[in-house]
Amino acid sequence: SSVKAEDRVDFKIAQPDSLFLIGSNSIHTTGDIYLLNLNNITKPENKRNKRIFDVVMSFSLIVFSPFLIWFQIKPVSYLKNCLAVLVGQKTWVGFNSTDQKIKLPKIKPSVLKITDSTNGGTSDSLQKMNMIYAKDYSLAFDFKILLKNLRFLGA
Repeated sequence: SSVKAEDRVDFKIAQPDSLFLIGSNSIHTTGDIYLLNLNNITKPENKRNKRIFDVVMSFSLIVFSPFLIWFQIKPVSYLKNCLAVLVGQKTWVGFNSTDQKIKLPKIKPSVLKITDSTNGGTSDSLQKMNMIYAKDYSLAFDFKILLKNLRFLGA
């Protein structure tokens, strides 16, 4: 029996810590981009954990607002953001809002960006940080960003 072109199986080998691979079956054609596990942030358990984090942190920040409000750059916006996150209109930490070559998973608008803990970077490095955040999402990272930017929760 003959093997049809659509029945063939192509194998691609990815680097262990790579976010994507580019592969071609021929030296005469361009490769396709394959993303690896980019939707970790949208897994049901991660969405639930992110929402619980948002609610707990919003409630805590409101309770401690008589003390924290004095350290805020924009105190009124601080309270508005706490309420917006508490009711689910926003999330505390989210993607950097640069133009993306790769489509990222959909999450709520954020008060803080994952790049708020860095000194910026090139468009490519910001895009890579967004992909890493989506792929390797953790509450610990959200908490770290929130603590590092405690003064800017009203920005």
